[in-house]
Amino acid sequence: MPLHCSEMRDLDIGALVQQFTGTGWQVYKWIELLCIEKNGYYLDWTQNSPKTVAHVCYMSLTQKNINFISEVLSYCLAKGFFDKTLFKEKNVVTSRYLQERFLKVLIDCNRKLIPILPEINLIPNEIKAEFKQENPPNTKIYENSTEKAVQNLTQDFENPPQDLQQKEIKEKEKKKNISKSLSVENSENLGFSSFWDLYDKKNSPKEKVLAKWCKLTNAERDAALAFVPLYKEAQPDKTFRCNPYRYLNEQRWEQELIYSKNSKKYEKFRNGNNPSDNSESQKDYYKKF
Repeated sequence: MPLHCSEMRDLDIGALVQQFTGTGWQVYKWIELLCIEKNGYYLDWTQNSPKTVAHVCYMSLTQKNINFISEVLSYCLAKGFFDKTLFKEKNVVTSRYLQERFLKVLIDCNRKLIPILPEINLIPNEIKAEFKQENPPNTKIYENSTEKAVQNLTQDFENPPQDLQQKEIKEKEKKKNISKSLSVENSENLGFSSFWDLYDKKNSPKEKVLAKWCKLTNAERDAALAFVPLYKEAQPDKTFRCNPYRYLNEQRWEQELIYSKNSKKYEKFRNGNNPSDNSESQKDYYKKF
């Protein structure tokens, strides 16, 4: 289906993008494509049609997305992108542009013309003469052509496209493989169990902390583990100790130690001296552990 550059300069298209973003324009174009794919120039809009549009647009089947597609279609009907009367009376999505394009493609491809269904025909009589041929097809040719188009170019609205189903299955398998690779049983060689038990504050989801631990380098894991005793000494009350995921995410072992009033070393620095001001640097100190 050709895309005309002038379409993007249309004010109504601009308003569509402004109101519904680029996703709204994508929904509009996919409805057009489904009209062409289904019957050549029209689409019977059923209860399952929004789900089909969501599938081809790679949108999740949530009620919010279904409502979004319905809103975009209502906008397109109001602006004349599709015929509002036919949609209201017959639940058919079509337009004069789609019908003329359908006939023009047949002529350009030297195919016999398939007449537009009279009950949804939007082409004026004076323009129909441009699409006449010497030997117009009979009704049987039309019915056979339409039936073949339905069989070869479309899928049932009730069933999502097969390629999307396979994609969802592959994504689920990929997530399972990632979950297995990050399991506690497979992470013993990374020292996670030692960190988890030593930190002694298990208020974060273990799998989330494990995933973060596996993303660290070996040097970062060694530093994180070695710094835990110092951090616990500075914050003996685990209530004021940050959760283990935050400890790893913020790389607390690279930050300055702040001793709480309950720590044993607080008395040593209560005269205003900070632990980082000691002659022995913080990093050199925790290297001993």
